[in-house]
Amino acid sequence: MADNEKKVKNIEAPEAGVAQELDNFELWVVENRKMIVVVSAILVIVIATGVCLWKWYKGAEDRSREAFAKAVSVEQIETALKKYDKGPAAAGARLRLAKLYNDKKEYAKAAAVLADVVKDQTVDAYIRGRAEVNAGRYFELAKNIAEAEKAYSSAANNVAYQEPVRAEAAYLLGCLYAAKKDYPKAQSAFKRAVVSKPTSQATMFWSQLATRAMDRLPAGK
Repeated sequence: MADNEKKVKNIEAPEAGVAQELDNFELWVVENRKMIVVVSAILVIVIATGVCLWKWYKGAEDRSREAFAKAVSVEQIETALKKYDKGPAAAGARLRLAKLYNDKKEYAKAAAVLADVVKDQTVDAYIRGRAEVNAGRYFELAKNIAEAEKAYSSAANNVAYQEPVRAEAAYLLGCLYAAKKDYPKAQSAFKRAVVSKPTSQATMFWSQLATRAMDRLPAGK
C-alpha cells in the first residue's frame, strides 16, 4: 500500500533568550498541530476510505453495501451502523461520519467514532493506525489531552502499524508534551520518532520533523 503523506510548513524559531525561545517553540508546536489536523483529515477520508471500499466490494454482502451507499447524513450513517457495525464497510462509514462531525466542529464525537474503527479487528491495520492517530488529534481539539496522549502512545507502540504511522504518532506525542512544557517526555517521544534507516519517504518526513523539534527544545530541559 502506497503511503500518501503531507508537507507541513516549517516554522523556524529565531535565536533569542531562553524565554523568547520557549514562546517561539510553543507557537511553532501549536501552529504545526493545527495544520496537520486539517491535512490528516483529508488523508484519512480519501486514502483510508478508499481502502475500506475496496475491501468492502470484495467481500461485503449486498444489503450492507446498499445501506451504507444510501447513507449520506449523520443520522443515516448512524442508523446504518446500528445494523451493520463491523467490517470494512462499517469502517468506511465511520470515517465518513468522523469527517461530518469534524465539519460541525464536534471533535469529541469524531474522536469517539475513530476509536470505534481502532477497536474493530476486522479492519486493516493501516486503517486502524491512521484512525488512532487522528483520534488523538480530535481528542486534542476537544481539549481531552489525557485521551489524546493515550491514543498517540498506543499508536506509537503498536508494532502492527506501519513504520510511518508509528513515527507520526511519536512525533505528535512529543508535540503534546512540549505544549505542556514537559520537555523530558517531549525529548523522549521525539527520539522515538527519529528513525535512523527509514524505509519510506513518509517515515523520513516525520523523522526529520522530530529532529528539528528536538533542536528547538530548551537546552538543559
